[in-house]
Parts: sequence; C-alpha cells; structure tokens
Amino acid sequence: TETTSQDPMQARLVGLSFSLEPAAAWYIPVGHKYLGAPEQLTLETVLERLRPVLIDPTIEKIGQNIKYDWMVLRRHGADLAGVGFDTMVASYLINPGKRAHGLDQIALDHLGHKNIAYADVAGKGKNAVTFDQVILDKAIPYACEDADITLAAHDVFVPLLEENGVAELMKTVEMPLLPVLMEMELTGVCVDRERLHDLSKSFAGQLD
Repeated sequence: TETTSQDPMQARLVGLSFSLEPAAAWYIPVGHKYLGAPEQLTLETVLERLRPVLIDPTIEKIGQNIKYDWMVLRRHGADLAGVGFDTMVASYLINPGKRAHGLDQIALDHLGHKNIAYADVAGKGKNAVTFDQVILDKAIPYACEDADITLAAHDVFVPLLEENGVAELMKTVEMPLLPVLMEMELTGVCVDRERLHDLSKSFAGQLD
C-alpha cells in the first residue's frame, strides 16, 4: 500500500501495488490529489473488485512489513487472508544481528539493487509532501518497484531460511504471530493516566 502516513492507524490509502511475477508490477492509484492529478478509480470500486482476491486464503500474500498494509486495508474495509510471508521478518530471522531490515537495505544486501529513495519522490525536510501529493509519473515506478523487489526478496529468502534452519520458526511462530500483534494494535490498551502521572512524580523524586 502507498499511504499518507507511517502510522497505520492514521494513514489514508493512496494506492496499491502488486507483483505477480518477477520483474513486473502494477500500481492502482486511488487517492492522488495534487493539482492536475488525473481521474482515478474510486477506492470503493478498487477494493470491491480486489476483495475476492484479498480474502481468498488459497492465494498467498507476500509483503514487506505486511502487518502495516494489513492494518491499513482493514481500516479501509478490506481484510486479508492467506498472508504467508513477510520479507522484513525473514530478513531478521536470517540475520538477527543486523540493525536495518527495510526494503532498501534488503535490496542492496540480497539483490544488488538500489531502490528509488522515498525522498526522491516525496521530497525531504520542509519540501516533503505526503504520497497523495506525489505526481503519478514518480509514484508509479516507486510503488511498482516496492512490489517487485518484495517478490524478488521472497524468492531469495525462502531457500536462505532453510539453509539457516529457521524456516519452521518463520512458518509456525513468526507468521502466525502477525495477526495477533495486529489485533493488539488495532484494539489498543487502556491507560490509567493518573497512575502514570503519580509514577512519573515518584520516579522524578527518586532520580533527584
């Protein structure tokens, strides 16, 4: 998914990219709103057509940090079934000592490929814009590359998980854990603000 925020609880869906085979990908824009933006399919129309695929457990879904996409889609009225592989989780299991497991780093380390940087399409600092303001000429190659590289990383990681003896851990522990974590994040927790305030004062006194 391409969205307006890194926070899945606030992000608005701008577009969806897919890769079904190596070196090929598609981007469906639904929410680009810059001046002169072309007419796009409505989000409702796109999700209605995609829903049979998204909820089909026999069609495996592969993603990079797919919990984020799953939460965004759930909030927009489209659930996922058949979530089978997360390249970010696989990268961590293969090399848990490495600090970065983002798609750009995965592409460099395992595919010898330098991804289009987000800042190159959305700007940075005071000139940065949200993705709904990115022109389609820039958004399409960026979004398609994300999907294409994710599929390519999956194909590299599957044998590497076996070689490192963590394929079973990925399948039986890490992937089943994702929907549990997602439900926890979507539900949230109750916080006793007064108790936290009292603790804060207590800790401050102890520190003094």
